[in-house]
Amino acid sequence: MTEKKILGVCAWLSEILGVNPGHLRLVFIVLFLLFGIGLVAYLILYLFMPPQGESEKLLLGVCIWISNRSGIDVRLIRSIFILVTLFGGVSILAYLILYLVMPKS
Repeated sequence: MTEKKILGVCAWLSEILGVNPGHLRLVFIVLFLLFGIGLVAYLILYLFMPPQGESEKLLLGVCIWISNRSGIDVRLIRSIFILVTLFGGVSILAYLILYLVMPKS
């Protein structure tokens, strides 16, 4: 993460998505100014963004399990769960169902 400005969320997302971190910063600012959720989304993403190289479970291990099975970066999976939850999705219910069906090994 070479372009970290504040907490590193936009630099982290830019690495995952392959976009310019400046564009992501602009998106967060616009979301904050127009809808008031840019700052909330940014802080939630920061809370669930593990340090570079960390792969331990944060809650129940569902996102790591999905990451290991799919090959998708665990931070991207966590971000999707958080963003879907923010926009009224059913990701909390889906998370709990996945926890119940995933192997416990």
